Amino acid sequence: MAMTAGWHTAWTWLVLTLLASTSLLWLASQHEPRSWEEAAPLTLQLGEQRYQVEQERLTRLERFTLEWLEAGDAEARDHWQGRVDAELDARFAELHDRVPEVADWYYSLGAEYMRLWLRGTQWLGDTEPDAPARMLRERLLPEALWDHALRDLATRVEWGVDEQQRQVRDAWRLELAERLADARIPDPPPRAGGASAAEIERGHALHAALDIDLERFDQRTGLAATAAAGTGLATPLIARAVQARLATRATQAGLARSLGRAGRVGALGAGVCAWSGPFSLGCGITAAGATIVGVDWLLLRLDETRHREDLEQALHEALDALHAETRLAWQQAIAERVEARHAASRAAVENTFQPWRRPGPTSGAASGDGHGPSGTSP
Repeated sequence: MAMTAGWHTAWTWLVLTLLASTSLLWLASQHEPRSWEEAAPLTLQLGEQRYQVEQERLTRLERFTLEWLEAGDAEARDHWQGRVDAELDARFAELHDRVPEVADWYYSLGAEYMRLWLRGTQWLGDTEPDAPARMLRERLLPEALWDHALRDLATRVEWGVDEQQRQVRDAWRLELAERLADARIPDPPPRAGGASAAEIERGHALHAALDIDLERFDQRTGLAATAAAGTGLATPLIARAVQARLATRATQAGLARSLGRAGRVGALGAGVCAWSGPFSLGCGITAAGATIVGVDWLLLRLDETRHREDLEQALHEALDALHAETRLAWQQAIAERVEARHAASRAAVENTFQPWRRPGPTSGAASGDGHGPSGTSP
């Protein structure tokens, strides 16, 4: 019995050993042998120069490029946002200095009669509702100090942002060429046949990848549109500020009051000339007109004494609100302009290095002319 049990145990171990050996042989037949050959260096083209670089070094160059662009474009954005802030501060300081002059005009007879005329046409429905506020805006923000100035600023900022971002990319090319100086290789001689199997060339022209024409992103009108929007903001801001500060009596009852006092004062002036006989009509008209103008002037002076401080405060508040809105709009426009070019450059760099990060089915073989797919240039 003991001998029989021993034979059974031996046969069991033999069968298990055969099964294990068969399994190992099958696994070995399914395993693809791994090549321990060191990855061939890749060829990088920068302008007219060619460099032979290892994949690990290319990965470091990609990271260096993205960090360089991030820092340079952020500096360009901050610089021009600061420049615009300084320009707007100086511009609005000049506009604040104009407030007393605008108040003088507002309380002049010419401005008063123009407002009366606009109120009359409003009754007939022949004028815009914000016409008085528009008149005030045109006086407070003349084209030379506002519309033209903002358009000129937009042109200067657009050029400055584009130029600084271009300089960032030019400096990057110089720095990259210096870092790759030890890897430079001569141009290959003309080949009669195809490339050798060990050679893998990537003719990625990184210098072209960052030559981005901003017109392709339709960003040229961004800052100009921001400048135009500043003009559109001014009228409602002035209207709200003035209405909040000044009594609404002038817009609601000013015309009726003026017509009533004109009738009474005109009748008084005409009565003064009743003694002049045949000249009484002309004398009455002249006297009535002079009396009406004189009374209007006195009423304006009284109104100015009571409300001029409120008007000036309202205009200062409107300018402060316009300053804040304009500053925010310009900050956003500059940030969007810088980001448009930065995003395009970042995508170009990532696409350029993509064949080494995520090799496709044909990434390991050279094409017939010895060059693999070129990097995408946006």
